[in-house]
Amino acid sequence: MELHPSLNWVFSITNLLRTLSFMGMNICLVLYDRWHSICLDARMQDMRDAQIPGTGYSQRIWFHPQYILERLCFPVAGTLFGAIPTLHAVFSHFWTDRLLYRVSKKPIFNDEAFITV
Repeated sequence: MELHPSLNWVFSITNLLRTLSFMGMNICLVLYDRWHSICLDARMQDMRDAQIPGTGYSQRIWFHPQYILERLCFPVAGTLFGAIPTLHAVFSHFWTDRLLYRVSKKPIFNDEAFITV
């Protein structure tokens, strides 16, 4: 079965966008790892200067299995917690014309509690 040329073009574009976003995400994670390393080195130096030894630090090494798994799970989490709720909200509007935005009730404080003597 042959696809319509316009649909084939859209699939090609979305494939390119998906690939570029995955590459961009990995670039951001590499930059984050470098930033984390710089901040960690500065914090360790501050602790040495303050003569506070033995504080714990979290070193990030990119080739450890948990960090590789993080890179693989990141797009899955984005789909589960971003795209699916958005699609649910959009398709829910097909069956109603009421667009209500509900917020939780805010606490009310007694003004007397803030009076200082």
